[in-house]
Amino acid sequence: DLRSNNWSALFANLAPLREKYQNISVYASEGSFYEQLFPNESIDMSFCANSLHWLSDLPANIPDFAYISPLEEERYNGQTIVSWNHQSEKDLKNFFRARYQELKS
Repeated sequence: DLRSNNWSALFANLAPLREKYQNISVYASEGSFYEQLFPNESIDMSFCANSLHWLSDLPANIPDFAYISPLEEERYNGQTIVSWNHQSEKDLKNFFRARYQELKS
């Protein structure tokens, strides 16, 4: 993640959970979650609820862009949508490949 994020506040907010549930470990990394972050077969379980909507790269410029919903796709040319879909598919495969390597078998 970004170095500029307030990690001290995040970990301070998680401290009560760690006291209540002794077997929880929290990890933050400045690396990309589209790449392997942990050694092979070192993770029992992992969960991230809000990361997969971010793309690792901007495949095509979209003016005034925030989010492409399926209902708005007609606003953009077909090649733009194809390039965004291709990037999304590539990122998802990389994400799952990296988690596969990290999880214990």
